[in-house]
Amino acid sequence: MILMSKHEIVTGLPKIEPSRSNYKACILGKQTRERAPHQSFHRSKTPLKIIHSDVCGLLPQPSFIGAWYILTFTDDCLCYGCVYFLKNNSHVFYMFQTFQAHVEKQLKKSICILCNDEGGEHTFAVYCNYYKQHGIHHQFIQPNTPHQNSAAKQKKKLS
Repeated sequence: MILMSKHEIVTGLPKIEPSRSNYKACILGKQTRERAPHQSFHRSKTPLKIIHSDVCGLLPQPSFIGAWYILTFTDDCLCYGCVYFLKNNSHVFYMFQTFQAHVEKQLKKSICILCNDEGGEHTFAVYCNYYKQHGIHHQFIQPNTPHQNSAAKQKKKLS
């Protein structure tokens, strides 16, 4: 705009003087987030070694069955995943137990690591005691860092 005004390219365009105060907004608008550090991506070699989990919700409107939340579990080795639709996020722990019973019976193995963000869905003392009793290491990742829990985030995008 300043160049067009200076060289009178557009008829009727008033003279525009450059202002340093406008540049600050332009610089801030062009800032980007740093890329995540490149890490070699290693999948687990055995089923149920690492399970990624994520909860999506509160959704803008309920599903046909009245669910406001989506819960996903994804096995790191098999990329096998389960999606559960929940009416209330207080059902997360019950659904984890359901998922655990199902996959452990099918594969005749135990879940070793449950990996999710610190969204609060799996952090109550009752849950932590349950994980300890069943030999499940509960691993937290930083919230809002999908590159750390990519398996769960990708499953959530597909659902």
